[in-house]
Amino acid sequence: MNEAIVSLISMSAMIGLAWATPGPNMFAVMHVSLSSGKVSGIITGLGIAAGNIMWASLAVVGLDQLFHSIPELLIGLQVLGCLYLFFLAFKSLQSARTKPKAQGFEQEERPAKTPFLIGLGVILTNPKAILFFAAIFTTLIPPSAPLSWKLTAIALSGIIPAVGHTFTASVLSLPSVRAKYIAQQQKVSILFAVIFAVVAIQIGMSIFK
Repeated sequence: MNEAIVSLISMSAMIGLAWATPGPNMFAVMHVSLSSGKVSGIITGLGIAAGNIMWASLAVVGLDQLFHSIPELLIGLQVLGCLYLFFLAFKSLQSARTKPKAQGFEQEERPAKTPFLIGLGVILTNPKAILFFAAIFTTLIPPSAPLSWKLTAIALSGIIPAVGHTFTASVLSLPSVRAKYIAQQQKVSILFAVIFAVVAIQIGMSIFK
């Protein structure tokens, strides 16, 4: 029992650090929260959390081994991830063309059309996610662990990022923060476009290594 608790705490810490590390997931939530408000940002985070649960579940049943036995599958996901991040960069540039008024920024808040799918798309096109969870389950969750132990680990893989991204969306949706964003929307949107594009290029370059 103590071993299970220690392993789950260690796993939670690793997932928490992964959430706090700047990357496509964090930038997606930040961008949606600033451009479309708290609710859309939280829903984007829930999409990411759902994707985490899917990848963690696949890692538990050992499907991560497919990426090792069929490297073309990993390359295919990397290509999809690249294209999706470039799509997000394009959408960010599109939003940069809109210049809302600094006054009445609360009325300018427009919910995103598909925030859940945005988050889900970001995480599902990131093959590093399943490799991350595979590493966690290999080192911290032994194959002989009871089903309840594994189910708890899978649940934590979704709960922790959901809470973290909710916090991010809540902070970035504060009136004072959104007012600053509205005043600098074009610059911020361009910055996000550059970030998404740079990450996409990095993924693309890793394919040829």
